[in-house]
Amino acid sequence: MSSLPSIVVVGAGRLGTHLAFHLIRQDISVTALITSRPEIVRTWQWIPGATAVRSRFEHAALPGELVFLCVPDRAIASVARDAEPFLKGKMVVHCSGAHNAAILQALANEGSMTGVFHPLQSFPASVDTRQAPFQNISIGIEADDKVLSGHLEAIARALGSRPLRLPADPQSRSLYHLAAVLASNALIPLMDAAITAMRVSGMGDERAASEALLPLVRGTLNNLDHVSPGEALTGPIARGDLDTIRSHLIALSAHQELKELYVLAMRATARIARDASRIEKATYDSIIQLLR
Repeated sequence: MSSLPSIVVVGAGRLGTHLAFHLIRQDISVTALITSRPEIVRTWQWIPGATAVRSRFEHAALPGELVFLCVPDRAIASVARDAEPFLKGKMVVHCSGAHNAAILQALANEGSMTGVFHPLQSFPASVDTRQAPFQNISIGIEADDKVLSGHLEAIARALGSRPLRLPADPQSRSLYHLAAVLASNALIPLMDAAITAMRVSGMGDERAASEALLPLVRGTLNNLDHVSPGEALTGPIARGDLDTIRSHLIALSAHQELKELYVLAMRATARIARDASRIEKATYDSIIQLLR
């Protein structure tokens, strides 16, 4: 797309490799991918339209106008500092949801336009050319400069995503990132606990438990795509079924870690059911008393 700036992607982890690949797939010029991972150098050459892979910053490696820093949060400031001679005057964005653009202030002081481009997505370990992980997701964007903001929004749309304006205030940004962590990362310990409970029950190994439970998870997510959490809620809490909750607690008496997670999750579930008028206050109080 000739109307968009040429791009350099720094970092070839999950996000960096997916971003570079799908930008190229949308005919957006990616002039360099900078990575220290040798396996990326070996595989990148087989991608149609792939550009040069560099292991370090060089003047020749940065012909692009817009640089995406797809590096771990803890490395953003140090990478920006070390690469300052090559980034000065360019448009530079990082891809962290936890930090605002102020972490790139040193570059802004040297004349760079800075911002944030944070895809709300969990990317797999390797690129699957059959998948479109940017399709129909939201991408958080922060940029004070209107030109840079326009470019980032256009790139998000070209990838099939929805631009989402991010708050610059640090506390609001932390709450935004916390929301993403809860929606993505917090599912993992819950699923791990469910698999453990299924396995301990004698219903098969971890693989069998996953195969049995994942359709249930997908069904719940599908419901959430159409209704609110309170309306999507099913199960004993939503029914006010104290006997079933009591039987769960008895079964968990020998599994303290599972019990602690169950109690926390069910207390939160009861609050949602109460607030959505799925259960009466008296039923809610009885559930909370049982879960003490």
